[in-house]
Amino acid sequence: MKTSMKYTKWLLATAVLCTAPVFTSCDNDDDVVITPLPEKFSTVLSSLSVDWNETEGVVDFEAPGKWKAESACEWIEVDPTSGTGGEHRLWLSVTPNPYMLPRTGEIHITCGDEYGKIVVTQAGAPAENVAPASMSLEVLSLDYATEELSFASAASDILGNLGLTLEEFSKGVSDTGDLEFFMIDKNGQWVSGGTAGTRCSAWLDKDLNVTWWDGNGYPSNAAFIEVYGGVDDNGNVEDPTLVVGRAPGVPDNQEYDLKFGFTFANDHSKYTLFNVHVIFVPMDLKGTIVKTIDMTVNVEANDGYTPTPALFDAADVAAALGASSITLAKVVSYDANGDFLDYTANNGYWFAQNGEVGSWGEGALCFIEYWGGDEEDAETNSAWQVGPFPGVNNMSATTKIGFWYNNNVVMFNLNVVIGEGGGGGNDDPQAVDVVSFLELSVNVPANDGYVPVTLPFDASAVEAALGVPASECSVVSLNEDGSIISTTANNGYWYSMEGEVCGWGEGALCFIEYHGDEKDASDEEKSSFNVGPFPEATGSAVVQIGFMHDMKVVLYDVNVTVE
Repeated sequence: MKTSMKYTKWLLATAVLCTAPVFTSCDNDDDVVITPLPEKFSTVLSSLSVDWNETEGVVDFEAPGKWKAESACEWIEVDPTSGTGGEHRLWLSVTPNPYMLPRTGEIHITCGDEYGKIVVTQAGAPAENVAPASMSLEVLSLDYATEELSFASAASDILGNLGLTLEEFSKGVSDTGDLEFFMIDKNGQWVSGGTAGTRCSAWLDKDLNVTWWDGNGYPSNAAFIEVYGGVDDNGNVEDPTLVVGRAPGVPDNQEYDLKFGFTFANDHSKYTLFNVHVIFVPMDLKGTIVKTIDMTVNVEANDGYTPTPALFDAADVAAALGASSITLAKVVSYDANGDFLDYTANNGYWFAQNGEVGSWGEGALCFIEYWGGDEEDAETNSAWQVGPFPGVNNMSATTKIGFWYNNNVVMFNLNVVIGEGGGGGNDDPQAVDVVSFLELSVNVPANDGYVPVTLPFDASAVEAALGVPASECSVVSLNEDGSIISTTANNGYWYSMEGEVCGWGEGALCFIEYHGDEKDASDEEKSSFNVGPFPEATGSAVVQIGFMHDMKVVLYDVNVTVE
């Protein structure tokens, strides 16, 4: 027994717990009368304070009759648990507090029809002694594959370190919450997030440094973390959820320890930490071909990898796969033995000039990728994006690429014809019809944090021209020949100092993205673009961005000034 154990004593005058038995019995014909247990113990018989790592304590008391003691919390054990009248000593065994906040537990004592409690208060642990909450999950080694975890398993850690219930934590991590998310780098430093799909999120490179989305995938991107919570449309608090996803090109069986935490935005003294072990496991994508689709796509030769969309009926493909939506399917191609081939492009493949799956470089014919989109877009505007390798012209080959779902495969025999020019593709899928030109202007404060401003637009004009809301359309920009330019930002585009579509990097002026309509304080839906500057960029340019549905386009000329 430690000599420094905490000690408290009940004097007989204050510690006598009972003057009557639990029940009384008279003649054999009489019923037994039982005193009901009160809902709460209203009498505090004694209190005891222990340090965060102290493991022992004692309480002395005297009782005139039979008594029973039990701990009301899992971190306190009591011995003995019962006895007869007289002087007694209770030995308390206390588990060290693993959390930063103090906690209180109770020992309930019953003697006859009298009840009381001993209150034990344990100090919080120093921050350096608080271990992160540990979780683990497996994510399939497929581009943008995700898995999710509920924070319910860490409810005790959240309560013990932040003092928040799971519902309060869910509200705190929402877009309007008061909790701040941070990653922890290899030096133990806190690094702000917010670079992925939610306020509490981050894209990470292969060294787990916080970064932004990069269309080239691994190693600039390796994984992303997104945290979701808040209140749904019916006023119900949502289960706070962690989503971890894989960037394109991450090797199979890659493992990461993702270290992050949450703190109050206005008080960094309280925080809770997490360590999530992630492994990107390979998946067997073998399957039975249940449908074959033959298509020809004519691609104009160019040195800019500019793709031609080859449209197909997504609903027909999903039905053949037995899937409710094509968004659930995986892009596949196979070798001669029927084994799945790893992607050599972004959610797709480079094909060699003989039609076999290859890689970028000499001997390449083209790439074929599926860019997807949200579920409604996928069902109405699905297309393979087919882009030529620079310098390739007057060549053709039949390639094999398809979709896998639940061991079923729909395979496309896609005959790619690269000419000198003219394009045309699958019934000339590039020939979009610009039905409306509109103008917008926006001033963006220069900053190094990519902080965007909102640029409102008239959503009713878009719906009037295209027949559907903007939220159901694809975001597009067009080349001079009217062909669609693939997006270079998150559902939008980066633009150069000259106003041309470009990628993230030197020479960029700004990005423009559309993330769906949002509600303002009055609960009214507002339509707007997000316009953000490239770090250290200043200048003005007129750029083009718009919405497409059923190959019809509403196009905006946007005058952007960054200063």
